[in-house]
Amino acid sequence: MDKQHQPPQVGHDQQAILQEALGRDGGYKFAVNKWGSCQYSGALAVYNLVTMRLEKYGNDVNKALEIFGVYVEPLTRDIPDFHESTLGTIREELENFRDWEETYKDLLALHLEFKNDESIDILDKCFQVARNCSCDLWAAVTTFGWLPVKMVQKTQLSLQMENGLPRINQVIQDENLLTGIKCALMVHYGYIQNPDEAFADFDT
Repeated sequence: MDKQHQPPQVGHDQQAILQEALGRDGGYKFAVNKWGSCQYSGALAVYNLVTMRLEKYGNDVNKALEIFGVYVEPLTRDIPDFHESTLGTIREELENFRDWEETYKDLLALHLEFKNDESIDILDKCFQVARNCSCDLWAAVTTFGWLPVKMVQKTQLSLQMENGLPRINQVIQDENLLTGIKCALMVHYGYIQNPDEAFADFDT
């Protein structure tokens, strides 16, 4: 097979390309940042890189995510309603935190706000409540993150940007890949209106 018709390289080469882009275009630096702990450095760099690539490729989501080994598919059947889905999530969290008085109070207020105003179509307040309840950003994205598409990871890439980090830090860096992408896509699809406030100052 000649070079012109060889399949694209993945693995080490794709990993190196991603890491270079995260440093150059994502502004990666392992340090305390606007999202809070230094542990979110990778997620913020991914977010920055996705945002830059969406602009570069005319909001072509799959082209923007290609470098991460990720693509999205439309939800073609049983598409959940955003408002009902979010309200259901808040109800579940109320059950989980029934014995945590302050957290329960904040979640109850959020539940009433969503229940009484069906026009709410953003998640900013959900992330604010999650932060106030001492929820970390990864859990907030897992709990309240909402996208109108299905994310598929076709190539397993790592965010091992720093040598010598403890094992727990390495695991966290891998989680940052999808967290950063989901944050960027929530902004892209309009479910986060003010990312500088929604994603700011999370603890770990």
